[in-house]
Amino acid sequence: MDYKRNSFTDELVELFSIEFEEPEFGLIDFIVFICNYCFFETSEVLRFLLFMCDTDKQGYIAPDDVKAMMNVLHNIVAPDTVRGTVKKSWRELTFSTDNKVDFNDLIDINRRFPLIFSPAFNLQMAMMRNFMGESWWITKKRALVDFKIKADRLLKKKEERKKKKERNKQSRKIIKQMGAFKYYMCPCIRHLYDPDYETMFMTSAQKAEREAALKAKRRQDELEAKNPNTHAWEVYEKKINPEKGGNAEIVVEKYENTERFREDRQLSRADRKRERRHEEKHI
Repeated sequence: MDYKRNSFTDELVELFSIEFEEPEFGLIDFIVFICNYCFFETSEVLRFLLFMCDTDKQGYIAPDDVKAMMNVLHNIVAPDTVRGTVKKSWRELTFSTDNKVDFNDLIDINRRFPLIFSPAFNLQMAMMRNFMGESWWITKKRALVDFKIKADRLLKKKEERKKKKERNKQSRKIIKQMGAFKYYMCPCIRHLYDPDYETMFMTSAQKAEREAALKAKRRQDELEAKNPNTHAWEVYEKKINPEKGGNAEIVVEKYENTERFREDRQLSRADRKRERRHEEKHI
């Protein structure tokens, strides 16, 4: 394919776990590698370039990493630099003030200056020309795209049927609460029986806050179901709850009495120990 080996090709080989030292598997793995890379779309090639340079896996790289990527793709070794139109494209290239280049930035760079990352795509075209021909791969890629579109349509229809089924289920609940006559004769009051009506006009933050409150309420109900109030607790609550005629100072007074009794017991226990030691010495 007349393509010189570099860090980019090594990363590709490592991506597909190809080991040429094993003769019985090396050829099969290489064919799998060709099939996968030839099916890569433009966005997938750029995503792989980002993955290759983003060693910390933060989702973005620095402008220096983009320059190093360009030099690797064009087989440039310092102190040499790229020349001609590629160098002109690099000089015209600008980056954001935060010096962070993410996937969307790479797409924009490739759209405006396609020569910077062109060797990665040239390798793909060379593979397609030398294995089965470019037209064969284009036909297969179009068939794959059509298959993905059909699969997405089926998933979308399935999701719509699921939502429709949920809406019908909710409508049956409302009919059961309102009654069939009121449901069909008074459609303007259906929202009063619809629990999802109040969320229709909420923002995402309000919905998240409401969901958190409902989750806390469900958790509280579960705890109350697991630990129901006993008769003894209800009697005690009446004593300490001012709203039910009780006095909250009873708890403080009981706590003080309990602590005082505990201190007395500790002192008396120490006195008893001293008495036993005194008696043991005199025996």
